[in-house]
Amino acid sequence: MSLPLQLYRVKSRKARKEYFVGIPAGDTDMATAGVVVLTSNRSPEVIVARLTADEYADYEGGPTSCAQRINAELNRDDLQPVELDFSSKSIFPESLHFVQNFGLSHPFHDIHDPKDLADVVCAISIEEFESQGGTVRDLRQTTNA
Repeated sequence: MSLPLQLYRVKSRKARKEYFVGIPAGDTDMATAGVVVLTSNRSPEVIVARLTADEYADYEGGPTSCAQRINAELNRDDLQPVELDFSSKSIFPESLHFVQNFGLSHPFHDIHDPKDLADVVCAISIEEFESQGGTVRDLRQTTNA
């Protein structure tokens, strides 16, 4: 599957729950402009979607609005955007290869507890994620955006 996506297994600091998140990836910013990755808080699933023009214009609220729209279209309530917390540093040692290479020196906001953070455990390929029972859905062209 050719998607502009890098997946990571993360673990919440307090609850110690593991789940998967994705970050849009591309050679240029233009390749990922308007792309948002949503994570299920119930199953190993990530969804790649495209922001509408209104969502894109709302820099801070756009990903949440997109999640609400996609949840409504799919008759679900478990999809959330997962964003990096740039006010904190990761608890991982700086010597970890993937943290340095992918610039993930910041943790993610935890999808299970808004007051918690989640740190990267490892990078994982889409193929490996799917072989372990995970699902990746590309809705960039199929939603009512």
